[in-house]
Amino acid sequence: MLVVSLSEFVANDEYKAVPCRIMDNGVEIGRFIPVKHGFFSRLFCKKNDTVDGVRRPTRQLKAALRESKRMEKHPEKYKRYTDLDEMWADLKK
Repeated sequence: MLVVSLSEFVANDEYKAVPCRIMDNGVEIGRFIPVKHGFFSRLFCKKNDTVDGVRRPTRQLKAALRESKRMEKHPEKYKRYTDLDEMWADLKK
C-alpha cells in the first residue's frame, strides 16, 4: 500500500485512484480505499490513534480543556462557592 502525507494526498489526484496510507509526522491518520465499482470512495480513519503509545485526547477532553481555559480568562462570568451545601442546592435546581 502506498504511503503519502496528507498534503500530498490532497494535492495529487493520482493518489485517489490507488489504496493509500495517509501519514502525518510519522503517525498514520487514515487509509484511503478507492471503490472500483461505484461513484464514491471511502476514507477510513483510525480510532483511538496513539502517538508513542499515548492516546490522543478525545473530543470531550479537548472541549473540557477549552472550557476550563475560558473559565480562567473570564472568572466574573461564573459563580464561586465557599459553602458546599449552597453549591449542591444550586446543582439540584
